[in-house]
Amino acid sequence: MSLGPDAGTATAYDVALLSLYYAGLAGMVHDFALADGEGIPAEDLAPHLDAILGQFPSVAARTAGDIDAGQYSKDADVLTIHTSALAHLIKAAQSHDIDTDMLHAIKGLVDRAITAGHGDAEFAGVIEAMRR
Repeated sequence: MSLGPDAGTATAYDVALLSLYYAGLAGMVHDFALADGEGIPAEDLAPHLDAILGQFPSVAARTAGDIDAGQYSKDADVLTIHTSALAHLIKAAQSHDIDTDMLHAIKGLVDRAITAGHGDAEFAGVIEAMRR
């Protein structure tokens, strides 16, 4: 796939894709740590992670459309629900003495987006908390 003649465009894509790669890897390893805390071997969790990852192409396309349109509000899966789920994950990680920095960073984005008036937004709304 050609990204055009501007080398800066390729660099921008590289940075964006590497960001997903490392955030995804960190999330996956965190998942394995949580599972391990519950006595679940990583190999047993892996197929379930693959199932979740299989949803990402459609999620990426839908989220991209929402962001490009500036339309984050939906009927379900709003940020106010995500903040509760993240609080639960933080408690679960803490109960197994697993680092929670990544989860606190995500919850911080969600909380800032809610404070900025995007509580009824789907997760795409956190982009407003990321923009400075």
